[in-house]
Amino acid sequence: DGQGGITNAGTGISVTGAGTSVSPYVVSTSTCGLSIGDTTQGGIIFYLDPSGCHGLVCALTDQSSGTAWYNGSYMDTRAYGSGLFEGKYNTKMINLVQGGSTSAAAICAAYTGGFFNDWYLPSIEELNKMYLNIGQGNALGLGNIGNFSDDPQSDNKYWSSSIQNYYHRAYALQFTTGNWYDSGKGNLHKVRAIRAFSFVTGCTDSIAENYDATAIIDDGS
Repeated sequence: DGQGGITNAGTGISVTGAGTSVSPYVVSTSTCGLSIGDTTQGGIIFYLDPSGCHGLVCALTDQSSGTAWYNGSYMDTRAYGSGLFEGKYNTKMINLVQGGSTSAAAICAAYTGGFFNDWYLPSIEELNKMYLNIGQGNALGLGNIGNFSDDPQSDNKYWSSSIQNYYHRAYALQFTTGNWYDSGKGNLHKVRAIRAFSFVTGCTDSIAENYDATAIIDDGS
């Protein structure tokens, strides 16, 4: 209706978008029986693509209640990605360039929830989907089922992996208000790891013509 508001999704159906002219609702029917808000693949589904079989989950709890984005030195990590599925590249670059084990990206990469080892620090778009779909943004009427912080004694900001400028600042989202901040990399904010998943088999040979980058199980084709 272009006016925003809350839309509830049934089983096997996901609704994305804010219901505005800029971000209209997109209704997806999953052939895999999945819905946003389901607990699977080590976390909570907060995004499904139109097939309903590929998506993103976030960890069930925060990986840190307050840590820095950087590892003690300001440097260009080339973490330029801002869209869906781009946090994985950012995280890889951050850890490759700056190293260490205490930064937000390093904490996510070391997380092994659900016995998976491919967790990463979300990009700004991935973090925004978490806030809207399973957080305080409540775009789908699910409420804060992601259990993101709303402690009045905390700033409730979560780090993204996306840099605001080359050396000194990165983006953080305040989950109580939905406001974005370009925060100094040495500031201490919360961390929630995410990972991509796929229930679809396909060709995993990257040099093949029918290569499917989202496939996790090779189908022998």
